Amino acid sequence: MAPSDQRLQRFGRDKRGNVSIIFALTAIPVFGMVALAVDYGRAVNAKTQLQNATDSAALIAVRLTGGDEQARIEAAKKTFAANYRPYGQAQVAPSVVFDGGTVRVTATDYVPTSIAGLAGLSEFTVN
Repeated sequence: MAPSDQRLQRFGRDKRGNVSIIFALTAIPVFGMVALAVDYGRAVNAKTQLQNATDSAALIAVRLTGGDEQARIEAAKKTFAANYRPYGQAQVAPSVVFDGGTVRVTATDYVPTSIAGLAGLSEFTVN
């Protein structure tokens, strides 16, 4: 038997280093999931802040009873701007709609990803 054949057989029977190979193969998806979790956490935080800002804007619009509808809309937009720091866009403009006795305030922001962008996900949309 040739020396190269003997080395090949020894290499095939050798069990040392298996843990290193398994760790290397599983580390890539694990680190990817951790990165996605960090970016998703930022998006959830942005959604919570966006929800709080729209709630505050709606409450101001409902509480102001002395002015006309346009003044209430402007007050709601100012309250929203004071309570929300945009993550993605330079400015997030809320939509304030009066429908009878109700007020609907909606807003959308796009939270850029830091690490998940490597996997092709460049931003999360939060409403």
